[in-house]
Amino acid sequence: MKSPLLQVENLTVRIDSGKTQVRAVDGVSFSINRHETFALLGESGCGKSMTALSLMRLLPDAGRIVSGAVSLDGQDLLALPEIAMRSVRGERIAMIFQEPMNSLNPVMTVGRQIAETLLRHTGLRGEAVQARVLEMAREPMVWWSLLAAFVFMFVLVLSANLFSDRVRDAFDPRV
Repeated sequence: MKSPLLQVENLTVRIDSGKTQVRAVDGVSFSINRHETFALLGESGCGKSMTALSLMRLLPDAGRIVSGAVSLDGQDLLALPEIAMRSVRGERIAMIFQEPMNSLNPVMTVGRQIAETLLRHTGLRGEAVQARVLEMAREPMVWWSLLAAFVFMFVLVLSANLFSDRVRDAFDPRV
């Protein structure tokens, strides 16, 4: 039997709120196998977003993982130094945040942001990067919303595993 692609065991996250600590995630465990669709469901405020942020190691400054284990394809994500984790993000896992329309940098062109991702996570350089960006720009689907560019950067370009917090909002251009 093959090991799971993503294994989360007893993940516990606390947020320091001054005098107290908020139990943002409390002992969450699950595994996701290759080619499996997984949905983490729960009430508003129950920790779904904090769980996803923990997997990506993108917690707010006051947040910390106090216990548990997270492994991606057998690699311990909690033991990786931050510099190594940057290569994992976007190349092997990605997340669509609750406000996907705010995922892009408004002072950079979408093309430049796509090029930055290609430079970071592929072997493309120079004219090859620009050619790939132009190739993507010719895809009609890219321009139906800003989210499409985000998805292209992390999923279509890099074939990353994707965590989405609000699937309907994230993929529906009318929302």
